[in-house]
Amino acid sequence: MSQGKKTNKIAVCAIMCALAITVSALESLIPIQALIPLPGVKLGFANIIILFLLFRYGVFEAAITAFIKCLTVNLIFFSVTGLIFSLTGSLFSIIFAVIMKYTVSEKLSFIGISVGCAAMHNIGQTAAACLVLSSFAPVSYLPVLLIASAFTGFITGTVLILIERRFKKI
Repeated sequence: MSQGKKTNKIAVCAIMCALAITVSALESLIPIQALIPLPGVKLGFANIIILFLLFRYGVFEAAITAFIKCLTVNLIFFSVTGLIFSLTGSLFSIIFAVIMKYTVSEKLSFIGISVGCAAMHNIGQTAAACLVLSSFAPVSYLPVLLIASAFTGFITGTVLILIERRFKKI
């Protein structure tokens, strides 16, 4: 890879990291619990950026952006426990997205992949909660989170489709 392309890729990743952090921080200001009165439910708009990077640039760019976003947002706005949950959820989600990208992405839309990523994120967070609490009690809340992930994944997948259409025109 030429030095110019490498520099361009680093610049894009830096911009996308800043965008993901900003979107995630702004999203935390949205009173989603007023619409969906379920603890722990977020729309996950920053995940649009992560999936965009995965499909446009690659696994490394998406993973490093997700990691930096989780680290920054949780250490500034939330807690170390939130960081553990977020990193675990992101890891599950990225692994799922990579598997989808390299196996069935031609047959599955961004909405399907996004719904799956949202579900895997919730599964990862629930697993982390079980480990942190040394209890399987959080698993009882997982069905509620999975239903919510169908809704949030549909929204983020739809937005990703709209963004991809715009980029194809450029």
